[in-house]
Amino acid sequence: MDSSIDAANDTGRSKHGQGRRIGSMKIADVCSAFIKMKLRQSVGSKNHIVFTTIDNREMRLPLTHKTEISRNYIKNLLRHGGITEEEFLRHV
Repeated sequence: MDSSIDAANDTGRSKHGQGRRIGSMKIADVCSAFIKMKLRQSVGSKNHIVFTTIDNREMRLPLTHKTEISRNYIKNLLRHGGITEEEFLRHV
């Protein structure tokens, strides 16, 4: 079989399972993962906690009445902070 066809059909997932993916999560779980990643934590306002990466990128995590935040919000936080999904999932 041609190797270009194999590469086109590759989904990027492991052959032994789907792998872990980010879904909606409790705010407390996201906070604890960021703390395990040794991010600096400070209070941005009464409604947010600010986590700062080593290269001074700030990620604001809302403290709302909701207990969970969406998958897309988490992915946007990680992108803004320059953190890969795999790195984040290792600390959850």
